[in-house]
Parts: sequence; C-alpha cells; structure tokens
Amino acid sequence: MQLLMLSGDRQVAIGEKGPFHSMMAEFSRWFERIDVLCPRPDRPPTVDVIHDNVHFHPADCSRARMVGYLVRRGSELLAEHGHSLLVSHDYGWFYNGRAAARLTARTGVPYVSEIHHVPGYPVASGAREILDRSIARAYVRWARRRARAFRVVNAGEMPELLIRWGVPREKIVVLHSLYMDLETFRPADGEEPAVEQDIVFVGRMVENKGLDRIVDALALLRERGSRATAL
Repeated sequence: MQLLMLSGDRQVAIGEKGPFHSMMAEFSRWFERIDVLCPRPDRPPTVDVIHDNVHFHPADCSRARMVGYLVRRGSELLAEHGHSLLVSHDYGWFYNGRAAARLTARTGVPYVSEIHHVPGYPVASGAREILDRSIARAYVRWARRRARAFRVVNAGEMPELLIRWGVPREKIVVLHSLYMDLETFRPADGEEPAVEQDIVFVGRMVENKGLDRIVDALALLRERGSRATAL
C-alpha cells in the first residue's frame, strides 16, 4: 500500500530529526512507499528520502500558493505511484485539507483529515484564537462530507467537538501519536519516587498554553494556606 501525505512539517527536509521524523520511522514499516508534500522550509532542502521509502517534496512556492502546488504535485505523484490513501495534516488555513479534497474529487483516492488541536478550545486566550476556532469549524463543516474519516489523538475532547460540528461519530478515528518512545516515557520501575513538584509544565512558553491559569491557581492555593511548587 502506498500513502500520500500532505504535511506541515518543515524539519525533515533540512536534516532535523523531530517528532515527524520519528513518526515516519514507524509508518515506513507499514507502507511500501510514502510521499510527503510539505511547505517550503526556511533554508534550502538537503534531505529527500528517509527510512528508505519515505520521500519528501518541499514546495517551491509561498504559503499563499500552497493549495495549487499540492493539487498539481499531488496529481503527478498519484499518477506515477498509484497511492491508495491521502492523509492531510489540517490546521491554520487548512490548505492541506482543501487540496486533499480536490485530489479526492479528481482521482477518487480517499483522504483522511488529521486534526490534532483546535485553537481556542476549550478556552480561547484571545481574539486570534476565537478567529482560528471559527476557521476550524468552517473547515470541518465543509470537509465532513468530503473526508473519508477524521483522525484525532485526543479521545476526550476532540471527538465530542467534531460531533458538535456535524461529523458523524463513525467517521472519527482516535489513533494516538506513534512517535513516543515507550522505553523512555514509561512509569519508573520499583517504588514510586518522592514527589518533588506539584505541577510540571512541559511546552512552549506562549499565551495559549494557559500558563496564566497555573499562576492564578497557585496564588489561590497560597491564599488558602496551601503551598504548591511548579516546574
């Protein structure tokens, strides 16, 4: 089986080994060939094949022209290799999903829309996230009859949100991320270690991560006579 993926990753093509590189290591075991269409990276591409059968095709245009590029290059690859499935990583202005829907209409090859996160849900951090959430809702309502399925990694919040936006439950697939190294990220052997921190935050220091809420919660605990430590 051959897979055509419309991705937003810009690391692999310039030799950086991030989460997407690790994920492709697992995917490469199950597909004969994977072609990845991705945005133009910040510097000249240096890598076009990884894991022997995963081929990268960075765009030669700006983000504003991505839909046209994806449809044109995707059509060429589909004609050449006969992929059985399209997967689009959908976020932002959803150019991957819009292009995937055009490719499906043109070739009949089904596409799966992957939505890992919707900005502003469950709580928006500002006007920009409210706008982004509205754009995501508009895309989902448009794509619900065009995509074969929607893949999410969060079994708690995302399925219910998509259902509220009109996606049939049977078209939602919960498939957790495949790049986690379970030999490293697993419970410690033996006795549980002593708790050193009450709260540990791992992520980017940006507004939409809700760090202000953590600070407010710590302040409330302190006012009530409890102390908590955070890292």
